[in-house]
Amino acid sequence: MATLSIVVPCCPRPGLTLTDTINNIRHGGFRELHLSLEPDCTWAETAPDDFGLCVRQNDFKYGFLTHGMICWKWIYETTESDYLMMVENDVRFAHSAASRLHTLFNREAERSLGFISLFTPDMTTYSQVHPSQIVDGWADQRVGYGAEAGQCICLRREILGRMIRNFDFLPVDWYIGRYCKDNDLPCWHAYPSMAEHISEFSVRQGTAWIAHKGLNYKDEA
Repeated sequence: MATLSIVVPCCPRPGLTLTDTINNIRHGGFRELHLSLEPDCTWAETAPDDFGLCVRQNDFKYGFLTHGMICWKWIYETTESDYLMMVENDVRFAHSAASRLHTLFNREAERSLGFISLFTPDMTTYSQVHPSQIVDGWADQRVGYGAEAGQCICLRREILGRMIRNFDFLPVDWYIGRYCKDNDLPCWHAYPSMAEHISEFSVRQGTAWIAHKGLNYKDEA
C-alpha cells in the first residue's frame, strides 16, 4: 500500500487553534502529520503527546513562499513516503478523503502522476468540467498557471524531488500546475471536492476569501 506523509505550514488563523487544524485533517482519515509553526503560532492549549504528530517551532517568520519551500524540503528529506502532501491549516477534510486518495494511488500506480488535489475550488474553470471527464470521482484538469490546489496538494516523491532541484522552484499551486502541464503530467482534482476551505480570510493575500470554497463539498459523516 502506498504511504503518505503530510506537512502543514501553520500561521495564525482567526478562530482556529492548532488542535482544530489537527482535528480537521484527521477527520478525513489522515494520521501522520508534520506541523511547521510560525513564531507567533503557538498552542492555545496543551500540545498533544501524540506519536503520529511531529511539530517544529520556527525561530523566524519566513513568509508564505519561504515557509512553503522549507516545508516541502522538510517532508521530502525526513520521510520515505511514496506520496507527500502539503495542507494549509484552514482546511477540513470530508470523512472519506483518505480512502478516496488511496483509491486513486492504487488506480494510477503504474502511471505518471503530476499533482493530486482533494480540494477542487468552486470556480468556473473547474465547475464546467464535463461529467464524462470524471472517473471514480476524479478528473484530470491541466490548467497550468491557472491551477488552484494550494489548500491541499499531493505529489509523488520523485516528482517533488525533480521540482526541488529546479533553480526556479516555487512552492505554489500555479508553479506546480505549470510544471505538470509542461511535462504532460496528469493533475487530478476530486469531484466533488473532498476538502473545504474554512477560513474567511486569506493571510497570503490579506483579503476576504469567502468565495474560495470546495466545489459541491459535502461531508458524508
